[in-house]
Amino acid sequence: MFSRFREPTNSRPGNLFIAVYDIGAGIQTTLRDQLQGCAERFAQLGDDIKELLSLGDGRKLQQVLLKHAIEHQRTSTGLAFRGHGLPEMRDFVLQTATGRLYIISGGAQYSCSPAQNVSHCITCAPAFPGTLILWDLPFRAKELAP
Repeated sequence: MFSRFREPTNSRPGNLFIAVYDIGAGIQTTLRDQLQGCAERFAQLGDDIKELLSLGDGRKLQQVLLKHAIEHQRTSTGLAFRGHGLPEMRDFVLQTATGRLYIISGGAQYSCSPAQNVSHCITCAPAFPGTLILWDLPFRAKELAP
């Protein structure tokens, strides 16, 4: 994990950039294993995701699972305070004018940028294991005043 803070000035906004790399199995693998291992959770999915899960591990499945994990609260523990991180990161960025969120996992990349009115998932070549999260949040000078 690393971060960078750029101090805002009167002429330009600042920003907080946070990068987190989790070298684990990846969002899609974990989510797919959770869903297939629990009939109750599987039953809650839409028919489109159920159909994709039955097809195997294709590129479209990578996109759908990543998007589902980011746009819906989900946890394998069943604890009410778990599973909110990715949706809350996305919601926070959507409340800004210039924030950005990129999540790369498996063979998919999720992008969220309210300034460009973009929130979508695309396929990409799986270049590394696990998940990389890039989060860029704007700061104005008045937000730092005591």
